[in-house]
Amino acid sequence: MSKKFTAIFLSSIDLKAIWLASGFTLSFLVWEAAVLKVPFIKYFFHTAETYNIKYFLFLQSIVIFSGILLFLYVYAALISPIGWKIVSILIFSFIVFFEYGYLNSLGRFSTEVDLEIALFMTNFEQKTGAISSYLSWMAIIPSLLFAGLILRYKSSRSFGKNYLLPISLFFTILFYFVVSTYFKQHFFGADFPLVSFENFFKVSVEIPPNWIITYNGNREELPQLKIEAPPKKNIVFITDESLRVDHMSLYGYSRETTPYLDKLEKAGKLTKFDSCVSGTTCSHSSASLLLTGVQIADLPDKDFKTKRYPTLYQYARAAGYKVHFLDGQMANFWNSPYRDQKYVDDWKNNSDFSKTAAKASDIDFEVAKEVKRIVSTSTGNFIWVWKRGVHFPYNDDYPADSAQWKPVSNSAQLASIPREELVNSYDSAIKYNSDGFFKILAPAIEENENTVLIYTSDHGQNLRDGEQLATHCQQTKNEANVPLFMLGEFDTELPADFPARHENIFPTLLDLMDIPASFRKYDYADSLLNPRAKRPKHRYYWSLDVTSGNRLEFD
Repeated sequence: MSKKFTAIFLSSIDLKAIWLASGFTLSFLVWEAAVLKVPFIKYFFHTAETYNIKYFLFLQSIVIFSGILLFLYVYAALISPIGWKIVSILIFSFIVFFEYGYLNSLGRFSTEVDLEIALFMTNFEQKTGAISSYLSWMAIIPSLLFAGLILRYKSSRSFGKNYLLPISLFFTILFYFVVSTYFKQHFFGADFPLVSFENFFKVSVEIPPNWIITYNGNREELPQLKIEAPPKKNIVFITDESLRVDHMSLYGYSRETTPYLDKLEKAGKLTKFDSCVSGTTCSHSSASLLLTGVQIADLPDKDFKTKRYPTLYQYARAAGYKVHFLDGQMANFWNSPYRDQKYVDDWKNNSDFSKTAAKASDIDFEVAKEVKRIVSTSTGNFIWVWKRGVHFPYNDDYPADSAQWKPVSNSAQLASIPREELVNSYDSAIKYNSDGFFKILAPAIEENENTVLIYTSDHGQNLRDGEQLATHCQQTKNEANVPLFMLGEFDTELPADFPARHENIFPTLLDLMDIPASFRKYDYADSLLNPRAKRPKHRYYWSLDVTSGNRLEFD
């Protein structure tokens, strides 16, 4: 019986297709390991040193089985009829271009956070811009080889040709769903290396398990603070986009990129800290820390503190402030769970400001006008501004005739831009955006003595300072090197050389709101208004998402 079954099985499969699929799979693995530096060997030795034999074998089996799934997909495509062949080629090519694009821009394949941001946290302008800036022509090589192999081969076997391809896709999705769910529960913050094609499926199916496993309940609520009268202050918190401190003349940069701010400092109207370290090197994760006061020491965020702890919005409301969130960057409520919107009284986004802006690079000027209107006509406002800023590609952040330093880049292909052009474009963008924004807003802060402003950036920027190509969301110090200054009447005795961190901003804002220590739910970092604030021996920042990534020493 077994011999008969074996004979039937062997007569049903296409041995030549098996050899071709095996050859392509192995070649693809070697190509990406050697050329794209997928760390299979590093992973092998790391898991061997870190885990016992049981978990070591389990972790290696995941990587091996992912290769088997790729082989199955290639084999299924080889024996399929022409319709399925075309579908398989389109799927393979789309995935390879998608993943190589992330590798081209960020130096790695995509993560589930990347996919969530791309799908739910970017506007149309950013989506279209990403297509051109992330495009990697290297993806043509495996795509053409795969297409040529699949189209040229004609199988003589009929077994499975009409349904093996969708079956292989189904089992691939099922495998990564099960593995990702288990992995997130037992190996929190860890990951395993895959080739680009398999990585896309893993990332895609990680989103539902992430939603299932993560905390999706309500935030911890705050009672109403007993206050004698409505607050008389206006508190403005500005978070810029991608501002690196050593490219601002306010901080000693040789080029006059922030001349208006320079004048404010010389006139004694601006208080700055010489150095500040951002919480993370990515916008979304930095936002979650700024919003909740969660510190680097609390990461990775296994207990979902960033989704449970009370927010700045809640503290402001408890103190009687009207809460505004003015977002020049996105069209959706992106920088915290959507349920946090209920704590915001006035939310205006990129779409609202785009209606009156002459061009996309002027959106922040409309935001500044709205802040000016609010602080000039009322008090008792807490206003969080998230600027559009100077996100890459920088040539989109200023009009062509406002380029201060030349030559500038007009390309969205980061890898092809000479560093001189990249820096010139970045500096020109800073000058246009910063000067235009503060010329509108700063006089309103000065004229209204009851208004104070704190300014920082979500993260810094890598400008091809070394071998790394990606501008942010990686691990270099320049990506965490951000400005921190204040406008208005601030009672601080801390010296300018105090080693500030993003985590100092949350308690500083609570102090400005007159939130007593007894009302605060948790022990936060030291406020910048506290003359006894401790100087940290070391400052740290975080890479990638708050639930994964690494803690890195800044100084």
